Amino acid sequence: MQLTNEQVKCLSDKDVEKHRKRYETYVGAKTTEMLIESFLPLATKAVGMIVWVKDVDALQNELKNGYS
Repeated sequence: MQLTNEQVKCLSDKDVEKHRKRYETYVGAKTTEMLIESFLPLATKAVGMIVWVKDVDALQNELKNGYS
C-alpha cells in the first residue's frame, strides 16, 4: 500500500504506528537480502582462495537457498 504525504498526515497515531512497523519489517527484509546478495560473491571468492571450489555459482545458489 503506497500512501502520499497528504494521506500520511491524515492518519491517526495508531495507523501511523501500524504502517511504520510494516515499513520497518519490509526495509529490514530488503536490507538483509541485499547484504546477502553482496556478501556471497565476496565470501565464496575468499573461500575459493583457500579451498578449491568446483562450481562457485552452484555454491552461491546453495547458500542463498539455505538462507531462505
